[in-house]
Amino acid sequence: MPHLWSLGTSPSHAYACQLLQRSDFLIEKEWTAETQGVLLDIPSFRDSARDWTSLFSQLKPGTRVFGGNLGNRVPLHLVQFDLLQDPEYTCRNADITARCAIRLACGNLTKTLRGLPVLVIGWGRIGKSLAMLLESLGADCRVFARKESDRAMLNALGYHAVDREQMLALLPETELVLNTAPEPVIDSQSAKRCLGLLMDLASSPGIDGENVLWARGLPGKIAPESSGELIAKTVMRLWEENEQ
Repeated sequence: MPHLWSLGTSPSHAYACQLLQRSDFLIEKEWTAETQGVLLDIPSFRDSARDWTSLFSQLKPGTRVFGGNLGNRVPLHLVQFDLLQDPEYTCRNADITARCAIRLACGNLTKTLRGLPVLVIGWGRIGKSLAMLLESLGADCRVFARKESDRAMLNALGYHAVDREQMLALLPETELVLNTAPEPVIDSQSAKRCLGLLMDLASSPGIDGENVLWARGLPGKIAPESSGELIAKTVMRLWEENEQ
């Protein structure tokens, strides 16, 4: 039975621990001599008041640390597993994020998505998930991709790709804009031309304006159980792979 020290405070973390406990993990609230792993919030280190250096010093060499955006903060004598660097986790989390974004958007719109002019900015994991879901819901979806090669692939897959000039021209007639690009894409003057709903999902702002709905960290806020389930399944998979 793996001994896992729970060091998170989010609802997603709490639900993940419940599922792990049902799968024969022993969830510890405090460090013990039997501790084999630590589960942090994702992303991690949000609790700036905690002395992480002292905490990690308690752990014996080889203890597994599960978290997100761990960087170089985990000592070398420990084995770190950064879920935000795990391809399967990040892809599945992108799907949850996209579904949460659409749910949030629908709660702020006065129309259904069928036939609604929608612009998705960015062709990363979340952008791909959004485009697929919006198309399936009947939205009139356009996708802005910076790279010409990405626009070619979008068009080949049956999506309607636009370049930067076309994207800006579409703003006045677009009723929902979903940004996933973590870089400046729409400035404040351009944002004013859009009378629809502007939503920014990116880790760094891509839309500059006062009329923007900031929508970061959606899985943990809107679907903590779905987020927690993904965390638990990923921890179990990585634990099993590390045993082999």
